[in-house]
Amino acid sequence: MRKIIGVAFLGGALSFGAALGSSALADTAARGDMSAVRTMLAQKVDVNAPQVDGTTALHWAAYHDDADAVKALLTAGANAKAVNRYGITPLAQACENGNAQIVEMLLKAGADVNMPHAEGETPLMTAARTGNPAVIQVLLDNGAAINAAEEWRGQTALMWAAAEGHLDAVKLLIAKGADINAKSKVFDFTALKPKAGSVGMNFPRGGFTPLLFAARQGHANVVKTLVESGANINLADPDATTPTLIAILNFHYDIAAYLIERGADVNLADVRGRTPLYGAIDQKNLDISNRPPAKVDDQNNPVSIMKLLIAKGANTNASLLKPIAPRAVLDGADGALGAGATPFLRAARAGDIETMKLLLENKANARWTTSAGVNALMLAAGASWRDGKTRAPEADSVAAVKWLVSMGFDVNAAAVNGETALHGAAMRGADLVVQTLVDLKADVNAKDRNGKTPYDGASGGAIPGGVRLPHDTTMELLKKLGGKPGQTDPAPLTAAN
Repeated sequence: MRKIIGVAFLGGALSFGAALGSSALADTAARGDMSAVRTMLAQKVDVNAPQVDGTTALHWAAYHDDADAVKALLTAGANAKAVNRYGITPLAQACENGNAQIVEMLLKAGADVNMPHAEGETPLMTAARTGNPAVIQVLLDNGAAINAAEEWRGQTALMWAAAEGHLDAVKLLIAKGADINAKSKVFDFTALKPKAGSVGMNFPRGGFTPLLFAARQGHANVVKTLVESGANINLADPDATTPTLIAILNFHYDIAAYLIERGADVNLADVRGRTPLYGAIDQKNLDISNRPPAKVDDQNNPVSIMKLLIAKGANTNASLLKPIAPRAVLDGADGALGAGATPFLRAARAGDIETMKLLLENKANARWTTSAGVNALMLAAGASWRDGKTRAPEADSVAAVKWLVSMGFDVNAAAVNGETALHGAAMRGADLVVQTLVDLKADVNAKDRNGKTPYDGASGGAIPGGVRLPHDTTMELLKKLGGKPGQTDPAPLTAAN
């Protein structure tokens, strides 16, 4: 990305500079014709004459990674501290290319080792991002500030190296005294006023450590090096997301397993109340999203992570404080899984009997309900189902409904708003689930607190945030089973409310 930006900056200097008659030497260097540059130097041209944007021949020689040309220009008096209008120096470009020889020549010629560009990015940060330890060593030997932070996100060189997965660079920076638990700048996005028509999004708020960066990006060897070097394994971001949880949520299950085995606190929850156990179950049963699917080659998977977490003492009844934020723009959060939702309830939502049994074997409370009074049976049937988003194969839902009823769940139990499991199945349009519930003695004309029956739910209508489409086959089935409309309400409530 930075290389592309560099090309854009310096390429712009070439096209505009030539058009406006700027330095012939810099123009020639921009074309990469270093033989011609040497000829011009012999003619005593102005070695520091810049192009229109301040880019000099020395900038271009560093950009083209030509050590001989850099040496010739410096010998002829080129200014090693030259800065173009974008704040780029020849040293910054040499660090971008990872050329230790050119970096050393420029520093000996007087280049400022800590001269920042692009909102405070120093040469050391650039070198850490591109990852050449030799360049980092030269910079540190010449006084580079190892813990300096850039101005935009407050990130240090070690954070850059960790995020990019440059293991040797990470090791060198740690050995030279980089702050292993430093945190990047924290942002308050709530203070920003979105433009009209903009789509709501969830942004990381900063406050990341090198370990959080490495865990999020999936750099296992960097994670191990940081932990073995003393990184705080439980140090979280401002939303209380720990390295373990962030690894799980980004499909890096081997890293999560390593952190758990190294003693990570398995019961630390984020600000929404999500623990690593809840996160692993959520990952196993991910809802439909416009976020691209991840390619996972790890030896571990959500199931093995669940079992490891439980073996290390994870609380199987830890509950959410509020719904989990959607994974991508336009996904929407599952309102039914709000305050009070437990790992067992999350598994029930997906019809995941295997996980529910695992949790029951480890002290999970199957009778727990959300603060809205939604229980496992209601979720398995389809309470507050989101068309095109909620993922649960109907066959799995049928099996889960039968299993939960066999455990003693009341098929006619109602949530706070009066909706039963049959209301959920009808609103979902799950005909097999509807038939199963009725066969199990569900009241086909049960009314919610607004007087609505399952038939009303199947007929569609306005819901908070949109419109629910009618399910014709479900309406016909309910009618056949004796279902009738109740009292209509222009804005029906869902089980999540």
